[in-house]
Amino acid sequence: MIRSTTAKKKQRASPSGSRILFDRLYRGKPQRIAALKRTREELALGRQIRALRESEGLSQNALAKALGTQAPAISRIEDADYDGHSLRILRKIADYFGQNLIVSFQPKSPSAATARRYERELAHV
Repeated sequence: MIRSTTAKKKQRASPSGSRILFDRLYRGKPQRIAALKRTREELALGRQIRALRESEGLSQNALAKALGTQAPAISRIEDADYDGHSLRILRKIADYFGQNLIVSFQPKSPSAATARRYERELAHV
């Protein structure tokens, strides 16, 4: 039996598209990784607020009225691109839903060890 030379070679799995993009855009770039982490945290905040509102069966307008603000303000808060969250409105939202609001400070530029940890976490996305 004759085997082709290509069959003899071990076939390596091709890297996924997301792995290629990660390597090109983030590997070895701690500032970019930190920015991505901040964006994900901002997304998470908006999603949490929306989930709380929807779990109570409230529209943005109804929540806005309950908080003494306008519906576009709630829409902006739930929007991933919005980064002007005021502590006042976030406290009102937390109080309304019986939640604790936790605010913390984190370094803008991660340490080398933290950047490597972010890289490992992001590589598994």
